[in-house]
Order: sequence, then structure tokens, then C-alpha cells
Amino acid sequence: MGYGIPAKLLNAVLSTDTATPVIAEVSEDIFAQGTLSIPAGTQAIGGASYDDASRRIHTKFHTLVYPEGDQHPIQGLGLM
Repeated sequence: MGYGIPAKLLNAVLSTDTATPVIAEVSEDIFAQGTLSIPAGTQAIGGASYDDASRRIHTKFHTLVYPEGDQHPIQGLGLM
């Protein structure tokens, strides 16, 4: 089971340079069962790859960096 997390990209993602990390910032607080789980301002760090068949860039996120600096592993896909 997953959640949609609204975020905005902080850097450009180019199909010609998928080695560049993908960095996005959570744009609103995320609550789970009434408790703040992911505060706005948390950064999601990941990578990108270009899929020739679909002609799309796929993004996968692997780490959340909270505003206080704590880091937590995640598995997430970026949909654009």
C-alpha cells in the first residue's frame, strides 16, 4: 500500500543526463492516522532513468531527508 505525496522538483531532470540526482521537496504536511508523518520541506532524493520504449523519464526515490537532517530510506516512484 502506498500514499501520494505532493512534491515539487528542485532540480532539472534531463533525459540526456540521468546520472544527476533527482531532488524533490514535499509541499504539504503528510499525516498518517492523525500523526504528522512527513513534514512539508522534507526532501526526497532519488535518481532517474530514460525508458526508450515509452520515451519517458522514470524517477525512483530512495531517501527522505527531514528538515532536521534525519534520513530515512523509502521506495517511491515519481509520477509527472
